[in-house]
Amino acid sequence: MQMPALRKPLLGLAVFAALLCGLFFLALEIAPMGKLRAVLKGRRFYSLAFSPDSKLVAAGEHDGNLTIWETANGAEWFTLPADRMADFDFSAAIVAFAFSPDGTTLAWGEGDRTVTIFDLQTKQVTKRFPPYETRIVGLSFTSKPTVLATVTRGGLIRLLDLDTDESWVAFDAMKSRYYNPIVGSVVIGRACMDARGKTLALGLGGDLVFLDVSQRRQEREIAHAESWGGLGALDLSADGNKLAVGGPDVVSFFDSGTGGQLGTIPVKQGAAEGCVRYLAFSPDGRMLALGLTRGEHLASDLSVWDLDEKLEISRFACHAGPLSQIAWSPDGKTIATASDELGRSSVKLWNVASILKSRRK
Repeated sequence: MQMPALRKPLLGLAVFAALLCGLFFLALEIAPMGKLRAVLKGRRFYSLAFSPDSKLVAAGEHDGNLTIWETANGAEWFTLPADRMADFDFSAAIVAFAFSPDGTTLAWGEGDRTVTIFDLQTKQVTKRFPPYETRIVGLSFTSKPTVLATVTRGGLIRLLDLDTDESWVAFDAMKSRYYNPIVGSVVIGRACMDARGKTLALGLGGDLVFLDVSQRRQEREIAHAESWGGLGALDLSADGNKLAVGGPDVVSFFDSGTGGQLGTIPVKQGAAEGCVRYLAFSPDGRMLALGLTRGEHLASDLSVWDLDEKLEISRFACHAGPLSQIAWSPDGKTIATASDELGRSSVKLWNVASILKSRRK
C-alpha cells in the first residue's frame, strides 16, 4: 500500500523530532572527554560514600539494595540484595552511609529507622540496631573508631558503641530551645561531620548548630543562618575548620571555631547559574564540588571551584535528572555523583585530574 503524500512529510517531521529529543537526553548523559571514569547503573540511588582508602565506593538504593564498586575501574566488588523490593516502599531505602576509619566496617541507616552494621572482610551483616523514634538522616563514625554517631529527623543524636552495643544520647533537640511546641517537633535539615569524627554540624530550623560529639555538648550556633541564602546542602572540611552551606542563590562559608562568616559564592551569576542541591569539599579543603540543578526537568551540572581564588574551574552536565548525593574521595582523585531519577538512575565517577586540566581561562 502506498503512503498518502501528506503523511510522508509528517512522518519525516516526527522522526526528526524524536531524533532531536534523543540527542538532547544523550547530550545530558555524555560527559566531556576524559572526565568520566565509570557509569554505575542501578534502580534509584539515595546514598553514596567512599572507603577511607578511596579504593571502594558504596551506594544504596530506594529498595534497600546495596552495591560496592572498585573506584579505579567501576568493577562490581559486592552486592547485597534487598529483602524488600517494592518500588515505592521507602522503609527499605538506604538513606545514609558511613565507612569506619579503618575501612573494615560499613554502617547504614534505612528508611525503616534501623541501623545495619556490615563487615567488609567477611561480607556479612553483623548487627542490626532496633528502630529509632524517627527516620535517620545522617550517620558518621566518631574519633573513637568503634563509636557511630546517628542523626534522626527528630533531632536526636545518639552514639552507638559497636563493641558493647551500648548507646547514649549526645544531643536531643526535642529538649532544647529548638523544639517548637506549636508544631510539636523540631525542623532538622542536613547534617555532616568532619573527617576527624569530632565536630557535627546540622541545620535546626533556620539556625546552624555545631556539636562536639565526644564531649556530648553544643559548642556554638549561627542564628538565622538561613538569611545567608538557605540551609540546604552542608559539608565540613576534613579538618573541621570550615563549613560550606548551599542555598538556592549562594554558597556561604563559616569558620567552625568562631561561627564567623568567611565569604560566599554567588551561584546565580554567569556560568554558575543553578540551585545547589549537594556539595563536597576536596580533602585539602581548597576546592569545592557543587551539584547544581537547572531547568524545569531538573537536569544536573557538576561545578568545581577553586576556593583560594573564588573561581569556577569547570562545569558540565553530569545527569539528566536530579542529584541524590555527591562525594569527593579521600585521596582527592575522584568525585562521585548519584542520581535518583526513576528509570535512569546511576552513579558516575569523575576524574579530578581531567577536570582540573579543563580549568576555565
